[in-house]
Amino acid sequence: MGRRCFRRALCGIALLSLGTALLAPDVAHSVRLQGRSSTAFYTQEVAKGGSGDDFENRTRAYERLRFSLLDLGASALSFHGYLTARNDLTNESIGDTRARLYHGYLEYRPLRNLLGVYRLQSRLGRQWISAGVGSGTLDGALLQVDRAGWGGMSLFGGTLGIDTRDQWRFDKPEDSRRLGAELRIRPDFGDAAVPEVKVSFAETRRDEVDESRRLGVRGSLRIRRQLHIWSEVRHDFLLDRTYGTASGLEFLKPAKRLRVWAEYNRRYSSIPATSFFAYWDSKPVSELRGGLGFGIGGPYRVGFDFTRTDFKQEASYVNGASRSEVDRANAYRFVVERGAIQLGARFESGFGGDRTGLVASATHRIGERWDLLADLGWQTYEWDDTKLADDDAASGILAATYKAAPGTHLTGQVEMMNNRDLKQDLRFLLRVDQRFRLGRS
Repeated sequence: MGRRCFRRALCGIALLSLGTALLAPDVAHSVRLQGRSSTAFYTQEVAKGGSGDDFENRTRAYERLRFSLLDLGASALSFHGYLTARNDLTNESIGDTRARLYHGYLEYRPLRNLLGVYRLQSRLGRQWISAGVGSGTLDGALLQVDRAGWGGMSLFGGTLGIDTRDQWRFDKPEDSRRLGAELRIRPDFGDAAVPEVKVSFAETRRDEVDESRRLGVRGSLRIRRQLHIWSEVRHDFLLDRTYGTASGLEFLKPAKRLRVWAEYNRRYSSIPATSFFAYWDSKPVSELRGGLGFGIGGPYRVGFDFTRTDFKQEASYVNGASRSEVDRANAYRFVVERGAIQLGARFESGFGGDRTGLVASATHRIGERWDLLADLGWQTYEWDDTKLADDDAASGILAATYKAAPGTHLTGQVEMMNNRDLKQDLRFLLRVDQRFRLGRS
């Protein structure tokens, strides 16, 4: 009963935020509500105080609610929300529940193009902005205009949104700000070549302490839907430093289940110029990644990928000459797949120690209602010759999902872990996922 009341309370908060829009009877009659919710209970045995041999059972509850209210007086107007809540049922009362509003915004998106050419989208409220260097949570407004065969532009402004100290906080304009824009140039040359250039700018500030002013440029070219080449650079004007560069390519041939890809990036710590830590000289980290996957022998597919990471350290002096030292870490992964069955191995070496890991996973469907999942893993870690920090670890997940109705799924999951600190760690998860729809079909 308590869980049901709690979910109703969350729904009530979301619906009350649109109460003024739903006062008119004709508007309320046309409104459609749709979304999905997820209720989970997670239990495990933990050591009291975080250590020792005295264990206690701990159960936590999680709630996620994502919904959309459509046709708010007009087919182009809608409201979208996403809320979460969590509570430690072992040690907390219902009043200690921590809720968080991730999204809550009005959206206006006409079904017909403006002047028959332009597509318009506007949002007002708490939302996630995807705009290059300006990507992040925003409490404010977004205006986006696109034109087929040309590109588009996004303009946004407001405050920074979610604050970890108070998850329901809405900043005042003097507390924080996020302003920015993104220009997209996307000429239409048909499927033979699809070029795109994105230029983004953003200025952020919080409490006159953390401030940044950044510019990003990203270019990409897709050829015959098979080859994709891209490159990106990001610059901070306040630090007067390019803090991120990246480029990559990907080749796909679905008929042969072939994928070849490579990516290189070089980055600095993306801290604001006004931060206390900006006074220390930070060293770049460069990373080279790549992979190859292809089908063999009918249903089988093999994959290989690697990552090389270089950590540049302080310069050393040898015979009076300066020399930069680099710590390097390498990682390799091999995977064999057959349908829903996957076997893999991962090897890491270099800076940070050596690690070998094996994984196996499989899913299986029984009839129309049952889905089974098994995921097993093992790894061994070697720090150095002293063996002081060496460790072996094993883990496993067994799960079953029952489709009780077209919109209702019940999932039970058992998790197991064994390592140097936790000789027997057993956890249980019960989750109920539901889709709902009210109003006109």
